[in-house]
Amino acid sequence: NTASWNIPITQDLIVDTGEEFKVIAKTGGWWLPNPTVATSPVMTIQDLPFTVSVTPSTTSVNEGTTVDFTVATTGVNNGTTLTWYVIGNTYTDYDDMYHTFTINNNQGTFSVKVLQDFINDTGESFVVRIQGGSYSGAPVYATSTTININQVTWTFNITPSVTTIAESTGGQSPVNTTLTLAIATTNVANGTQLRCW
Repeated sequence: NTASWNIPITQDLIVDTGEEFKVIAKTGGWWLPNPTVATSPVMTIQDLPFTVSVTPSTTSVNEGTTVDFTVATTGVNNGTTLTWYVIGNTYTDYDDMYHTFTINNNQGTFSVKVLQDFINDTGESFVVRIQGGSYSGAPVYATSTTININQVTWTFNITPSVTTIAESTGGQSPVNTTLTLAIATTNVANGTQLRCW
């Protein structure tokens, strides 16, 4: 009488030579004091060689625009999920500081949008790391070249419809107490939201 089963060995993209395991057969659950009836020989797991690189579409970007990244790999299985992570500045400078993407045919792509923060903070730059996760201590597989963020010169001008306005008369006379404000900008992206008070 024979029986068989399969144990999938997953590519973990971690250089950890010397991994070994063996299989133990028992007559009941592992946690129960049942006798061991068979033990396999010790089996060694061999690491598969792999490489990861990441290339930005540009190394100089204006605030409010996007950088595209291409990740090239060798020896990485189709469907493998990796994480990109922005290093540099704060979360207010980007629409997202980390996210996952998928490798297929030894390639993956993603984009990072650099936000226009309307702060005079010249000299900003960042890199993107390709990691095995977003958690602390995740393995790092590649780091991009440095991308410099260019400060965009912007202006905001508020123009009131009038500069003198009468107090409301409680409806006793038709005095116009409406004030209209117009905001004119330069180098401000469409869709930018402002709060005025």
